[in-house]
Amino acid sequence: MSVPRFSGIEFSRETLYAGETVNATAVQYKKGKRLDRTTYIWSCSSSEAEVSGGKSGVFYDSDKSDPSCQVKLPETPGRYTLTLNASYNVSGKIGNSTKTEDLQGHTTVTYTTAPTICNVLIKKEFDVKAK
Repeated sequence: MSVPRFSGIEFSRETLYAGETVNATAVQYKKGKRLDRTTYIWSCSSSEAEVSGGKSGVFYDSDKSDPSCQVKLPETPGRYTLTLNASYNVSGKIGNSTKTEDLQGHTTVTYTTAPTICNVLIKKEFDVKAK
């Protein structure tokens, strides 16, 4: 049993403009094993943004694809945070731990484990520019 490890969140465009729709992908650099009932919940710090693409009930070992979503960016230029909260049920037992990694590109990843569950919280700050 192992937990997936992430290198961050990548957008489908380098420059993000107000009101546009882009894809975002949480990139795994190491796949997990023996995980099931996986849930991916995406959100944005702006109430103007529309985020779609969460999943629940995913059997991770059958679908190890990188979690992704579509984001309709806010109309107001500024700095925002896109968040992925991924929850994995573990086949077996793991210990309790919490570890946060600061990554390049204004991104943090926090791994939290309990005996039969693992949560991964990825936060990426990004700038939206005027059109």
